[in-house]
Amino acid sequence: MWTGENAKGREHLDRAVSLHDHTEHPLTTGIGRDFWVYTLSDRSLVLWTLGFPEAALTDAERVLKDARDFGRGWAYALIMCSVVCIVCGNYGAVNAQLEEAIA
Repeated sequence: MWTGENAKGREHLDRAVSLHDHTEHPLTTGIGRDFWVYTLSDRSLVLWTLGFPEAALTDAERVLKDARDFGRGWAYALIMCSVVCIVCGNYGAVNAQLEEAIA
């Protein structure tokens, strides 16, 4: 996706999501980056660019919930979820996310 090939990027992100059980085996780096959060967040952006706003919002909401539940990657998930909500026109959700971030 980062090379502009969103359809191919989606294929890779779909595969990564399908292969990994993030609840049993979190993939985090030594500095706390959670690759589940990055994968699902990136896929939500790709879905939006490919014309699937509902699926993009579903992934964005899921990744934010997972980040909250597992205590990993919350800030990145919040930022990416906000971006997806903005481009999808879900401004009420963005306002709630900003309130959460400020708190």
